[in-house]
Amino acid sequence: KVKKSLEKPNQIKSQLKRGRNQYIALDADLDSVHLDEERIAYQQQFDGYYAVITNQLSYTTQEVTDIYGGLWQIEESFRVLKSDLRAHPVYVWTDEHIHGHFVLCFLSFSLMRYAQYLIQKKTHQSHSGKVLCHAFNEPMVLVQGDYPVVTVTPTNIPSAYFDVMKSLDMPSLSTNMTLAEFKKVTKLDLALNYQ
Repeated sequence: KVKKSLEKPNQIKSQLKRGRNQYIALDADLDSVHLDEERIAYQQQFDGYYAVITNQLSYTTQEVTDIYGGLWQIEESFRVLKSDLRAHPVYVWTDEHIHGHFVLCFLSFSLMRYAQYLIQKKTHQSHSGKVLCHAFNEPMVLVQGDYPVVTVTPTNIPSAYFDVMKSLDMPSLSTNMTLAEFKKVTKLDLALNYQ
């Protein structure tokens, strides 16, 4: 491909600007364009290998490999922060508000990871950040009756929510509960809405 591009020297400058053709030696005046045989020879030593370069010379090969192998977790964490937790401070402008926004996002992220850890440990189930966000946001309750005789019916409960309940050793939800039973299970006091 590089040899083919040498046939069109007028396009080489624009290709180099886009990071292509690292094997082309180019004079500043563009009069001389040729293959960089020295660079090609250097790169050939890595053929068939995946090279990881580090400035931590005291690390063993295994330590460097382990650290590099864990990068996917960092990348996945940023993806969860950006997509599932929407860590985009688009409605805040001052430094204090931006810092506050990211502290809340980081706290949410930490709680999500801890929930994932507990669920995996206690139920042997694995849920993505998106599934857990859905499990926390979707549950609803249908409240029927006049205070103080009120029936609370949980509805729209995703299965991941039940895994969260098991991992936190929460009592199970019933189909129809009184306000007191609902408060005992969820720690949410719906009676405050009637007073």
